[in-house]
Amino acid sequence: MLPNLVIIGAMKCATTSLHAYLGLHPEIAMSGRKELDFFVENQNWQRGVAWYASQFSADATVRGEASPRYTIRSLDAGVADRMHVVIPDASLIYLVRDPIDRIVSQYMHSVASGTETRPVDLAVEPRLENDYVSRGRYHWQLEPYLDRFDVRRILVVKQDDLRRNRDETLRRVFQFVGVAEDVPADRFAFEVHTSSGKVQGNSMTRAIESLAMTSHFGWVPRRVQQQLRRIILPALSRSIQPPILSIDLRRRLADLFRPDLERLHSLTGLSFDNWCVTDLNPEVPAPS
Repeated sequence: MLPNLVIIGAMKCATTSLHAYLGLHPEIAMSGRKELDFFVENQNWQRGVAWYASQFSADATVRGEASPRYTIRSLDAGVADRMHVVIPDASLIYLVRDPIDRIVSQYMHSVASGTETRPVDLAVEPRLENDYVSRGRYHWQLEPYLDRFDVRRILVVKQDDLRRNRDETLRRVFQFVGVAEDVPADRFAFEVHTSSGKVQGNSMTRAIESLAMTSHFGWVPRRVQQQLRRIILPALSRSIQPPILSIDLRRRLADLFRPDLERLHSLTGLSFDNWCVTDLNPEVPAPS
């Protein structure tokens, strides 16, 4: 059974948390594996529609998945085209956050994974083509979907609202996907994968991660593997502090993002007035 709901991004905007919240609703079944990346050509597209359909429960009113790579337009072209061919009537949810804060979170994620070694001011070049920048050009990332899907099938949700007004925001999401809204709020009193808990590994932790993904430990129950990794890996890692972006860099980034945010406001009616603040004390890190 194919899905009728897809969280299409954006990266580092609480897609994992929303995937978990939706999965707790009695009428919604989210895929057991997050980030199926089916519509990304060089990921799982070649597995075929039958493989994709097998990831979902046929019994649920709403069947969904969450893959932030669906809105990395600069790297993965054609995602919206393929999605529209396979599930043209699906509802799409796009999570967004202050694009400068999103950059900080992505940078910390990359440092933690060992894929980023440059200082932040060198890694985050204030130009539209820079990977850290382009992923936060939310309206630009949405354009392929707006060309193919009815705009009424696309819901944009601010991470700020999901974090601070979770009950009200989830009710809006439930209404959008067509399920009951009266679900106990205490069921959703948690967050997943916050940047404040990021740690940087080393060659030993990466070796453990790689080994865990091989068949050598296939006999160990997944729950036990996860518990062991939570105990061992932090002990061998060090905490990552949020980088401090200079006032000049923040101002240049804000100038790049402003036109895109204005278009997103025109599309959604959402307010972004408190985003891309440029007069922060440079000694104070941006929120994680």
